[in-house]
Amino acid sequence: MSPYLQVIRHPVLNRVLPGLVLSALGDGMSAVAVGWLALQLAPADARGLWVGLAVAAFTLPGAVGTVVFAPLLRNRGAALLVAWDGALRAALLGTVALLSTCGGLSIGRYVTLLALSALLSAWGSAGRYTVIAQVLPAPLHLPANALLTAIVEASTVAGPAIAGLLIAFLGAPTVLAVDAATFAVLAVSFLQIKADTPGAEAAGGTADGRSEGFAAIRRDPRLRGPMVLTFWFFLLFGPLPVAMPLFVSSVDEIGLVYMAFGVGAVIGAVVTGHLRRLALWPVMIGVVIAFGLLLMPLGLPLPLWGHMIALGLAGLVWAPYPTTSMSLVQRTVPAGRLPPVLAARGAVLVVATPLGTLLGAPLVQAVGAPATFAACGAATTAVGLLALATLLRERRRLRDVVQHVAVGAQPPGVLAEHVDRLVEVLGQHVGQVDEQPPAVDRAVAADLERALPHP
Repeated sequence: MSPYLQVIRHPVLNRVLPGLVLSALGDGMSAVAVGWLALQLAPADARGLWVGLAVAAFTLPGAVGTVVFAPLLRNRGAALLVAWDGALRAALLGTVALLSTCGGLSIGRYVTLLALSALLSAWGSAGRYTVIAQVLPAPLHLPANALLTAIVEASTVAGPAIAGLLIAFLGAPTVLAVDAATFAVLAVSFLQIKADTPGAEAAGGTADGRSEGFAAIRRDPRLRGPMVLTFWFFLLFGPLPVAMPLFVSSVDEIGLVYMAFGVGAVIGAVVTGHLRRLALWPVMIGVVIAFGLLLMPLGLPLPLWGHMIALGLAGLVWAPYPTTSMSLVQRTVPAGRLPPVLAARGAVLVVATPLGTLLGAPLVQAVGAPATFAACGAATTAVGLLALATLLRERRRLRDVVQHVAVGAQPPGVLAEHVDRLVEVLGQHVGQVDEQPPAVDRAVAADLERALPHP
């Protein structure tokens, strides 16, 4: 049976999937409308700056909300977190549409309302993935994550196209009103499963629940390395939404380029869900390198179809990243410790892309959209190559450790026969070997005794 069918037929998830689909579609439409309405409201000599502020305001305050609302939300159920986020988005995006209809929407008020609407976004996102971890068995985490990615990426195909039509005939505020309605549906759907999902465990001690997650990421190299890579990847992605409205010449073209990216991303996400044996960390590094290389052609004076091909391929290689990075956390962290780690991860990532967007605004204003694409692509590729070099260096170091530890733990013939398995077992000890060699060596030897077959 297809892993997707098992996810879709789950008695809890199948009740919220319609809300997730509608909300993702609304977000895909808003990806166009937020920047387009900012262009209409902003003064002509500062459009790039205000577009950047508006796009950043739609997500960046989620980091503030992660900290400010922690005392209130840290012990709430995951479904309730999604519902509250959806309700807040629905109310404030609806207010944007209402003020626009009444003629009372200025660029300052617009950015303020967008910022307020995003305050619970990190909690809502954490709630979605926590529900997956709570109600599904571990083998279905990867396909469930891939399904959510496919839904989001499919919205970048249909959403911008629908948004382009609505903007042309009814205006950008109408698109935001539709997005508000989809968030309301999402809130109601997750409220319906509140009784079917476990409540959150109370945080122990005096910590607010986030400290534990940050400490877990900092201590465990299997989490720390991917977290650093993901931060820089998302940071360098941030300027792209600012550059996109200034990169094309009409609302129809912006819909086409977003659609090209979305088609590639949907294909990539669907394929990823069937690859349950992926080596997650190497795949993440490969995605970063390939994505950066595919961004750089956007800095060249190509025809529209050339840019669409580049963006379609970029979407294809981008799609596995959200799925594999989330699955890596779920695969590494025990279920009981997952919520604080996800909260810490979300707090970092909710800053990365909006911060990149905020920094990208003056960059776009200074050098233009094509140069911004080329610069971000080159920097992204460099980050991926640095991560690859680090991975290869660590693997060489692990092989040296393997040769040292395996002597005495197994007969000499085992070393050549099982060296890859030895490296895998030792992976959990990277970063600790140099700190406490004797203790770690004993732990590694015990792992080898359990993990390797005896002749």
